[in-house]
Amino acid sequence: MTSIIEKQQKIDTKQEVSEKQILQAANLVRFNVIDYSLEHLVKKVKDKEYYVPDYQREFTWDKKKKSRFIESVMIGLPIPFLFFWQDKEGNFEIVDGSQRLRTLEEFVNQDFKLGDLSILTSLKGMKFNDLSASRRKKFLSQSIRGILLENDTSTSTRTEMFNRINTGGSKANEAEVRRGSLPGLITELVVELANNEQFIAMTPISKSLVDKREREELVIRFFAYTSRYTPNNEEQLFVGYKDRPREFIYDYLEEANREAAKKELIISTLRTRFIQMMDFVTATFPNRFQKPTLAKQVPRARYEAIAIGSALAIQQNPLLLNSPPSIDKWMDSEDFTTATTSDGANTRSKLEGRIKFVRDNLLGIN
Repeated sequence: MTSIIEKQQKIDTKQEVSEKQILQAANLVRFNVIDYSLEHLVKKVKDKEYYVPDYQREFTWDKKKKSRFIESVMIGLPIPFLFFWQDKEGNFEIVDGSQRLRTLEEFVNQDFKLGDLSILTSLKGMKFNDLSASRRKKFLSQSIRGILLENDTSTSTRTEMFNRINTGGSKANEAEVRRGSLPGLITELVVELANNEQFIAMTPISKSLVDKREREELVIRFFAYTSRYTPNNEEQLFVGYKDRPREFIYDYLEEANREAAKKELIISTLRTRFIQMMDFVTATFPNRFQKPTLAKQVPRARYEAIAIGSALAIQQNPLLLNSPPSIDKWMDSEDFTTATTSDGANTRSKLEGRIKFVRDNLLGIN
């Protein structure tokens, strides 16, 4: 029976781990606070010195939301902070606030006509230049407070902020964000393989997930984990993984795109690795990545276990490609079901546990 002292020790350990994780996450974001006049912001957006990153471009407000925002500015309601990050050229990426800034620039410079308003009803149909000269000056002299993130803020942190705090009501999914923020040869390869007919047949998923580019997510996870695999370190299979797949994948993709630009052979190597995995899984696993019930959904945890575990086994013993092993003894076992459950799926122990389970059983180690 667990003693009171042992229970308290477990609580203390959990608190220490959680405190350490909080401090690590907090250190990812450092910033300065600056007040910007609307006139300054409008000019910078017009001159494209303050720009909208690609992954945010399609997320735009309709006329009603734009009009209500201008009304809010007119009557002096508090406006949420803007978030910027300064790039190497000195221009500002708009991390959060692109809808507000685009709306302001459109109203001031592009003859945007206000729609229905709930308070300033008399302004309906008016443009900026229809206002009196004094009102235009007052409007442009107003200020909005902005947060300028320090230069070393990573892409993954910036896009995480966008998805957590964006005020437009629309969120970009991970694959869309990566496409826009991390273009390159590896990103293109991910899109190519996500649309591979064999892979599509192996990964039946709902239309909503197809629209959210779930297959791209599955492909990039395969590349990130297999590329950062350390075969001689069973204590930590994947270099740099810390229970946060999002940051791990971003860091991998950013680095991999740079490397691929220097060595295009990397692309063919990765493509071959992925195709070999698909062929092996097809030959070895009757249900591919699906559950025995053939449910029309491929759980990420199950996919990772089978796809990545298979690739690592092939890496260690290439002869498996010509002689697929039997999986009958363990595929439908309770151990495999437990290993691929979604509870705590992204913790390092769970991730490594399910991948090791498949790898070792394919190699005949278990």
